[in-house]
Amino acid sequence: MNIRVRKEYVRCKTCGCVNEFRYLSDYEYGKKLIYLGNDKYAFVNLITDKTYEEFSKRISLSFRKEGKYVSDNKCNQILKETFGITCDEIDNQKVVFNNVKRHCTNCNSTDFEDVMAEQEEFTDEEVQEISHEKWNRLTDDEKNQLVSDVLQRNYSDLIKNGDNEYQYYKFRVGNGMMRRNGVSIEYVNRNNEWVVDMSLIGKFIGGDCDYVEITPEEAETIMKDRKAKKPKSDM
Repeated sequence: MNIRVRKEYVRCKTCGCVNEFRYLSDYEYGKKLIYLGNDKYAFVNLITDKTYEEFSKRISLSFRKEGKYVSDNKCNQILKETFGITCDEIDNQKVVFNNVKRHCTNCNSTDFEDVMAEQEEFTDEEVQEISHEKWNRLTDDEKNQLVSDVLQRNYSDLIKNGDNEYQYYKFRVGNGMMRRNGVSIEYVNRNNEWVVDMSLIGKFIGGDCDYVEITPEEAETIMKDRKAKKPKSDM
């Protein structure tokens, strides 16, 4: 397929060789250019790729079968690191989906100068599109087993202990917050302390929509703002 790519030229700090790397536009949301090495790339649209969504669900299901809680953030990280097992080989080469490291074509170093050696340019180029024919020929049980094997091999601690990473939520009205992990659900009381309240599970089971998920960094900012605005009489 023919796609528009941005070409950047960077100089290797180790050997001085100028390398040429390709990227998609910053506005190509959901689309990804996979670096295969040896100046080869492949393209995938994660929004329309049905296997990407299927594989994500199978990861979550595999952890649930083990009776372990793993946050959506962690599952998304695992998805990016392991999705390559669903991809067909390209020119007898396995697709490493999360291969973001660029290596010098001359000395294999990953250390490049921050300033580009030449001005970037945009070109139209032919690249191969990611496919999943081999994966699609597997039975449902075979797919689940393959996912289970990958998780057991690379994420055994998560399967054994689960994930204690918190997910944070802000109520749509005001600056109240909740957070949850596999062990508990908590909210912020008027003294800006996290307090366990398992009755809040109803908000997640019942489909309550009076809150939105936020990042840990956003939660920290809200907490600082709450503490700064707390009346002195409450301190």
